[in-house]
Amino acid sequence: MIVWLKSLMNVARPLAAVGAVIAFFTLVDIYLHGGDATFWSKQNLQSISVQNAFVAICALGMLLVIIAGGIDLSAGVALSLCSTILAWGIREDVGFTFAQGENLAGAVARAKSADDMLRDLKATNNSQDIAQAEQAAAERRKRLRELLQIKLTQLESMDTPNQNQLTHAQQAIDDLQNPNSPIAADPVWLRSMPNSPSSIWLGLLMCVGAGALCGLTNGLLIVLLKVVPFIATLGTMTVFLGMAMIVADETSVRPSAAQIPAWLGELSAVRPDPSWLLVSKGVWLALILAVLMACLLRYSVFGRYVFALGSNESTARLCGINVPLVKITVYTLAGLLVGIAAVCFFARLNSGNPTSGTGLELKFIAAVVIGGGSLSGGRGTVLGTLAGAAIMGVIASGGTLLGLSNPTQYIALGVIVIMAVAVDQLRRSQNN
Repeated sequence: MIVWLKSLMNVARPLAAVGAVIAFFTLVDIYLHGGDATFWSKQNLQSISVQNAFVAICALGMLLVIIAGGIDLSAGVALSLCSTILAWGIREDVGFTFAQGENLAGAVARAKSADDMLRDLKATNNSQDIAQAEQAAAERRKRLRELLQIKLTQLESMDTPNQNQLTHAQQAIDDLQNPNSPIAADPVWLRSMPNSPSSIWLGLLMCVGAGALCGLTNGLLIVLLKVVPFIATLGTMTVFLGMAMIVADETSVRPSAAQIPAWLGELSAVRPDPSWLLVSKGVWLALILAVLMACLLRYSVFGRYVFALGSNESTARLCGINVPLVKITVYTLAGLLVGIAAVCFFARLNSGNPTSGTGLELKFIAAVVIGGGSLSGGRGTVLGTLAGAAIMGVIASGGTLLGLSNPTQYIALGVIVIMAVAVDQLRRSQNN
């Protein structure tokens, strides 16, 4: 009976904390705005949940790392890297590129370059060079027509083909038959072309795989080089940032609206479709992953190994636990969750920015700490982590409601984190 009550209290505490924060801001909103109060509205609560879905997913990975006695300062930048890779894969239509050797945008650029070169040579009246340039321009136009014909066939095979897209593709093919028709650098028809169906799945695979690879890199550095997690992940943070900048060519990667599938946008929709879901599909994804993580930590041998490793690494090694393998697995799983969260992150922004995740790792750590996790390792819960992420989201929304500036909100969040760590240290000193 006592054990049952203790378990009930462990569940009730984080939920009560979230409820208390929501109640506080709701009362403040009613006091300030009376009947026009909107904080407790369904739409606002849905918006808070959507904005923090990716935070919750990353925090689950951070929870695993912190329970094992580690830390990951590269998670925020790894999130940017993964979302940038996804954006690049969608923009470049990677499925079509792998199948055909080049995409439509690249073929357009090459055809225009060949046409421009031909026009410049005609101004010099060099007949030999002009003949070669005419042949090159004709070959590039022919190649572009072939790619457009393939794309047209793909469009026609869809269950519900878009007539405007079909018309644009056919018109572009007809125009290319005329060697005197100019080729625009960014033709209107190109922006309306959807990707090949395989492109989004390849992009998602690249995104999630990049996250797992980032985590694996962290784990290998920590285990093989015996570098403390703080320093190892601090180093990889800058490495991942540089890689993201290379992928994005030091700018933002923005696929066209036609290239982004509608179902991907539903991950961050404030109003879910269908409405009976209550919250967006991205939030449901976070909840499903939370259930899986809770089962992993509570019912699997690996989960017991993680807690043992964080409680006392030396004792865990003496008990026969393969400490290096557990550490590598922990960081790889955390990276995998970052890659999944990057999908939700991209769905919110519809673009990839190499610096958009800088500093977010502090939010992931804060969610774990506020939820009762110990930075010393060996303790933490999935429900507490979700509650910590929710509390930060509610505070951010409430701060906006009260007209608090972003610096003030950061200060408030920092104070809460310091208080949570202080409480944890007090609890540990009393137990000792």
